[in-house]
Amino acid sequence: MIACNKGGRVVFLWVATALLLCGNMAAIAKDSKSASPKLSGVRSIDWSRFGNPVDSDLEAMRRILNTSLRYNTAWLDEKYPAAEGGRSCVVNLPTNGRKHEHTIRPAAVVADALAIALRVGDFDETAVGRSREECLNLVRRTIRGLASCHRANVAGENNSAASKEKHSGGGRKTPPVLAWGDHWQSAHWSSHIAMAAWLQWEELDPETQQQVLRMVIHESNRFLLPDYKPHLWANREKVLTPGDTGAEENAWNATILQIAVAMMPRHPMAQRWKESASSLMIHAYATRKDMDDLTTLVDGKPVGRWLQGYNAREDYAVENHGLVHPDYCSCFGLSMRSYLTQSLAREPVPQAAAFNAPHVYHMLTEKRWESPPHKQPGGTIFQPGKAELYYPNGTDWSTHRVLTYAHIDVMAYVMGWDRGRPYSARDWLRLRMQKASEMQARFPNGRTYAPGEFDTYPGAEQIVSSQAAECTLYLWLHAQDAIQPTANWLAAGSR
Repeated sequence: MIACNKGGRVVFLWVATALLLCGNMAAIAKDSKSASPKLSGVRSIDWSRFGNPVDSDLEAMRRILNTSLRYNTAWLDEKYPAAEGGRSCVVNLPTNGRKHEHTIRPAAVVADALAIALRVGDFDETAVGRSREECLNLVRRTIRGLASCHRANVAGENNSAASKEKHSGGGRKTPPVLAWGDHWQSAHWSSHIAMAAWLQWEELDPETQQQVLRMVIHESNRFLLPDYKPHLWANREKVLTPGDTGAEENAWNATILQIAVAMMPRHPMAQRWKESASSLMIHAYATRKDMDDLTTLVDGKPVGRWLQGYNAREDYAVENHGLVHPDYCSCFGLSMRSYLTQSLAREPVPQAAAFNAPHVYHMLTEKRWESPPHKQPGGTIFQPGKAELYYPNGTDWSTHRVLTYAHIDVMAYVMGWDRGRPYSARDWLRLRMQKASEMQARFPNGRTYAPGEFDTYPGAEQIVSSQAAECTLYLWLHAQDAIQPTANWLAAGSR
């Protein structure tokens, strides 16, 4: 177990990584204690161009967010208490790296949600139960605490294992060191920390800013290594991992690259980060027929030229944990986070961000699953007039995850995927927001789930805040016509 660490270790340098452009991939693993990423290279968000729009759906989602934060700010304050005189927080990091998820991820997503709420959430001190300044301090210390414990910022011999780890599986073989990172999911956690930091960048001290940048560069450059390959469910010849899509892993790995590009558009690796992000987002929900598509251009290249394999069935469903799993079908929302980061940066959204996402949403809303062979009563996964879902093979998580699907309803509504379809994404969004509000109304402390409703994942309550915050940000941008258009972000002249 450890408390927050202040480190002087710099794994990836803005100068040293330029060597990669000459093909020297070994430079990725080198570190230096004498240099730091350039703070001047971070793009600031121009908040002056945004207003405070009035929208009924936005207000309803803000209430859900503020209520959820009532529970999660108290949770964060208790589980990650102040350290360094309040500048950081204590992070009790297990020595077993495979257990880092339940230490880092929940705190990271709450910090991100709170940072969003403070910026665009019409922050309600009464609903949250804490002042704005208290919550801002909580964001600052959580960012510093989590980033300082990332292996990019931790000195010592144990940390050297990072450069020896096999990366083709996304860091699945995590060494037992007192630092986190290079984990199969750590790119995703890092992206939430980075988003929280970027949203409140001017509120952070320079040392914390440096730690965040080292973490972002380290996690992003993992996906530039020559032996890294996207996760695949199948290739041209066969299914490689039956019942185990790689869709969500590709999508969440892309999230760190999205925020890296938004924050550091002129970094020497920015173009390669974009290329890697596009590849991961396209691979996430590609189908077998996409491998043969040499006509459709996405981010400057035919779809088939991007692909080494695919992760979705021909009907756009994905299988995970041995099931046709709606929760993992919804993970296209991770790729769609490019719409948030690029819109805040006022840059075009990559065409890859929504690759096959409308098809997946239409599968959820319109494909009928017959019973038998599927569970009774059969029908569509999204149920007309209901917030709840039908799970064709059941679920090993929870049947109460209404905000998980409100999250993608927001995207479908904002992007207009329901135009000309026999349903309204906005109607489902409102049904699920109403259900979430009713669930929260059962508890005075702001929690959403009752015991037994979602006990299978330790960070369930924290994910509620995260999804409500991203929904709020989408609706806030949409209400003022600030969501950027898609384009080939790899084209010459794109930043």
